Amino acid sequence: MPTLLVGTRKGLFLASSADNRRNWEVSGPLLKGWEVFHAVPDPRDGSVYAATNSFVYGATVHRSDDRGETWTRAEELGLPEETGLTLEKTWHVRPGREGEDGRVWLGGAPGVLFRSDDSGRTWETVKSLVGHGVGRHYHEDPHVPNFGDAGRGPRLSEGMTIAIEPMITMGRPEVWLAEDGWTIATSDGSLAAHFEHTVAILPDGPRILTPRVGVPDLSRTGTA
Repeated sequence: MPTLLVGTRKGLFLASSADNRRNWEVSGPLLKGWEVFHAVPDPRDGSVYAATNSFVYGATVHRSDDRGETWTRAEELGLPEETGLTLEKTWHVRPGREGEDGRVWLGGAPGVLFRSDDSGRTWETVKSLVGHGVGRHYHEDPHVPNFGDAGRGPRLSEGMTIAIEPMITMGRPEVWLAEDGWTIATSDGSLAAHFEHTVAILPDGPRILTPRVGVPDLSRTGTA
């Protein structure tokens, strides 16, 4: 019997129908008191994940192993402290591919992607969706979000090298991860652009290490 998971501001509803899909029966709500932005079954083990948000408890994700009878909630989910930002919403959850046992992806705002390798019990941010430090390894601390409040976050100091990666969409800011585990696209299909510069913090100020061909190098003028 086809069943749809319908997320609403009043919880999660289940809509079921016979194979002809002419008539539907609605049950619920599950997860009362939570705004459910997205819910999806995991075809690997039959569990259900829901991206949930609450004015009291904040943004998180719930998991059920018994078709919604009981739920467990991720307790420690948030952005790295050094970013100075707060996780505002979770809005899209997607199980990993066949053979990726325990892998789950979770998108949230402001513009962050989380990955779990233990079926949603713990989560870590995917650094490739934010700017980052560059050193002995390609991705290092600190995280460099694409937006934030002036005066917050880690202070830049001499000797640091960071990658600044603004990402702009013509529609909504939400994105989703394709089944190949690499391709990222906007959830509403709108056009998007991604641009990156690597910047070194020198004694006399910042210097752009990746100037574009044919564009004057402004890195030493104080305008970079």
